[in-house]
Amino acid sequence: MSSLAAFQAVRTIGTVLPAEALNRAIDLQMPGQSAQDYELTPGMTVNAAVARAWDAALGAHRAWKIALARLPGNDAATALTRDKWLLPLLYELGYGRPEALPGGIDLPPGLGETQPKHYPVSHQLSSPASGPGAEAAVPLHLIGGGVALDTPTPGVTARAPQSMLQDFLNRSHRCLWGIVSNGHTVRLLRDASSLTKQSYVEFDLDDIFDNQRYSEFRLFFLTIHASRITPIAPEPPVTKGSASPAPSTESAPDENALDLAEDSPEAAEAASLTP
Repeated sequence: MSSLAAFQAVRTIGTVLPAEALNRAIDLQMPGQSAQDYELTPGMTVNAAVARAWDAALGAHRAWKIALARLPGNDAATALTRDKWLLPLLYELGYGRPEALPGGIDLPPGLGETQPKHYPVSHQLSSPASGPGAEAAVPLHLIGGGVALDTPTPGVTARAPQSMLQDFLNRSHRCLWGIVSNGHTVRLLRDASSLTKQSYVEFDLDDIFDNQRYSEFRLFFLTIHASRITPIAPEPPVTKGSASPAPSTESAPDENALDLAEDSPEAAEAASLTP
C-alpha cells in the first residue's frame, strides 16, 4: 500500500479528510471506487480514465504556464487561468461545464446582521437545478494564477479567496464541499463551522505536472473527481396513505461519495466536521 507521506505534492491540513482514508483511496480500497461509481464510460477502467485525464491535463498545464509567463507580473490572469487551464482540467475530472456565477452568491443575513452577505464565488456545480437557489451545490472558486489563496490581492479580492470560500461553506445550508484554486494549487474544503482551525486537502498542481508526478495526479483524480463531491439529492418522504412522494423539506443533502462508511474509524473522526 502507498503511503501519503511519500507524496510531495499533497498536504492534508486538519481533519477534513483523514490521511488513512486517502491512503486507502490510492489503492482503490475505499467504498464507492468502482468505474460505475466514478460514472465512467462503460468498459473504461478507473486506471484508464486516470491515464486519459493525465495526458490531457499535462498538455493543458504546459500551455497555460507558457501563456502565463508572457503576461505582466502584476496581471491576475483570471480569464487565462480559468479558460485555458482550470475549466479544461475540471472537465477531465467529470465536472462538465460548471455554471459561471458572474454576480457571486448572496446568503441571507445572519444573527445580528441586516443585509445579505455577498460571496464572489466564481462557479458552482449544482444539483438538481442551476442557479444560486439550487437545492444543493459545490462552489468552485476559480481565480487567476496571479492571485494568492491566503491573502487579499489589492484591486482583485477584498478577502483571501480561501477564507471567503470557507466562510461561505460554513454559512450555507446547501453546500458541504468546495474547491478553491488559482491554477497553481487546488484545495478541497469542507463545511467546518464547528472548527476553529483551517482544514483542507491541498494538491500542488505545478509540482505534479512540472515534475510529472503521475502517482500524485492519480490521487488527485481519485479525490477531486466530480463524482466524489457531487451532492446526492435527498429522497423525498412518502406521505402516509399516499403513493405519491411529498415535497422534500430538506434544505440541502449531506451525502456524497467522499463521506466515509458510518461504521469506520475514519467516519468517527470526520463526523466532528459536520455541523
